[in-house]
Amino acid sequence: MVKSLVVGDPHIKPSNISEGRNLIGFIIKISKKEKVDQIIFLGDMFHTHAVKRLEVEHFWVQSLEQIDKKCILLCGNHDQIGNKEQEREINSLNVLKNLSVVVNTPYTDNKIAYIPYMSNKDKFIDEANKMYDEGARLLIVHQTFQGATYENGFYAPEGIDLNLLKFDEVISGHIHKSQQLGKCFYPGTPKWDTTSDANEDKGIWVFEHNEDGSTKDKKFFSTAKVVTPIYKFVVTEGEELPKLSTNAKNHIELIGSSAWIKKTAKKIGKKASIKQKPTDRNTRVAVENKSININNYLNEIFLTIPNVKKEDISNYLEDLNGRV
Repeated sequence: MVKSLVVGDPHIKPSNISEGRNLIGFIIKISKKEKVDQIIFLGDMFHTHAVKRLEVEHFWVQSLEQIDKKCILLCGNHDQIGNKEQEREINSLNVLKNLSVVVNTPYTDNKIAYIPYMSNKDKFIDEANKMYDEGARLLIVHQTFQGATYENGFYAPEGIDLNLLKFDEVISGHIHKSQQLGKCFYPGTPKWDTTSDANEDKGIWVFEHNEDGSTKDKKFFSTAKVVTPIYKFVVTEGEELPKLSTNAKNHIELIGSSAWIKKTAKKIGKKASIKQKPTDRNTRVAVENKSININNYLNEIFLTIPNVKKEDISNYLEDLNGRV
């Protein structure tokens, strides 16, 4: 039986290479501990499409040289140039071919079918069903399927209909939020990249396969202590503040009186990024003060724009102020 370590979209770019190194170290550790046979990256190894970043390319060359397991890399949409006529033909993964199995065309191994990202839905369905007819029983891809939920909470109605696939089991990258969608499992991304990822469980997965390639068992390994998590909180006046991790990026929305918000924000300090939502009328004073500052700007600094009068701008701002 084959054992695979499955990693969702890494999206490595210059700003998160340090986090990427921590992730690779963890992948190596778990691959040895669990004695896996192969490591499968579900696509989007890179982030910037046609823009090639040499430091990111160097990161992946170094990382794959450190891994002593067979690595299978799916070509995701972010690894491609964005040109539908040349998708998969020109991609960022070509430079890694000597260090791994790069899936930029449909590929089958151990009765597991792999297909890179395809924008043509009909072609994707045809390729997948052909591989099923040839004996594969697990499909691993980088696609959007109908009903999947993006990390921002929106659904993906434009995706591929899973019912059109003959496979009983699919594993896919591309969607960053971990979820089970019918017969498709989205492992999700292995790290937190934006506030849309806040409060989500992130990690990597070890799959144990049956002889026909299907899944016998899967196990989750959290990366919360490996990379930097992102947490979001909403605190209303009268509620206790949450315990803030010093090893995370914390975002707090404070809802209450201006005095309470000011006091609480001072208490939080630099432990979190703060969004303020005052509930009292002090907001009007703030707007009035801001209006005065803007009028000073109009009188002293503002450069004349054709057909735009300072008086019109000032009157418009005062009108807005009166509505608060």
